Amino acid sequence: MERLLLNHLRPLVHHAEDPLQFAYREKVGVEDAILYLLHRAHSHLDKGGGAVRVMFLHISRRDAGRLDRLVRKAGSVLGLELESLTPLAERRALSKLLNIMDNVHHPLHTTIIRQRSSFSGRLLSQSCSTDRLRRSSVPQAIRLFSSSQYSK
Repeated sequence: MERLLLNHLRPLVHHAEDPLQFAYREKVGVEDAILYLLHRAHSHLDKGGGAVRVMFLHISRRDAGRLDRLVRKAGSVLGLELESLTPLAERRALSKLLNIMDNVHHPLHTTIIRQRSSFSGRLLSQSCSTDRLRRSSVPQAIRLFSSSQYSK
């Protein structure tokens, strides 16, 4: 159904698409976005004297475990105790959610605020019919918020 709608809507909105939009474009996907990002990062670093910070927010548990091991290994090589990836990602997701809740002009503000319980102050979990949505950023951030000190 999505593909049928997309085929009919794409010609109507093609002129308004962001040139850096990779989703819902014909023959453009995640690999293209990664290639573009890597090219820009390498080009910037090639000039010298700069740094690049990249954060990927959607990774599998297996990949997170691998990254945590890599962080621990890097910390031991440097003689530092570096923070694990999971608490860092959770802290950033919660911070972003709090910023959205404080910014009435943010496109997700109304969506998030509607989830707030008038009884407990917690954010109620979104109704999700798929695991993909349930595991996506906003529902996970809502669960983090509801289990944090901010919801009390």
